Amino acid sequence: MQVAIRRNRTHEAIIEEILGSAADGARQTKIMYDASLSYDQVKKYISKLLTSEMLSLDDAGKIYLTTDLGTEFIRAYEDFKRVERNYQNSRVVVSRILSNAGLRS
Repeated sequence: MQVAIRRNRTHEAIIEEILGSAADGARQTKIMYDASLSYDQVKKYISKLLTSEMLSLDDAGKIYLTTDLGTEFIRAYEDFKRVERNYQNSRVVVSRILSNAGLRS
């Protein structure tokens, strides 16, 4: 069995994983496993996301759903990650050019 090693995640990345897990509706246990969080961690995040209205709870009180605001967060965070990747890629290219030109110490 191969185990994926996860790097430390940002608060925003964890929120994105929780909201993504609940996009089509999910119980707390599914969210906990999808986001690789402990029971205590998932309870804290879910509480905050309910308060901030990024998550909602169905009428039976068992299924969490990502709200429109939560979906907006997911889109904005994906845009942010794309910009960050482009920045990192550009930074590598600039560094390589400077090194090849002998201008980097």
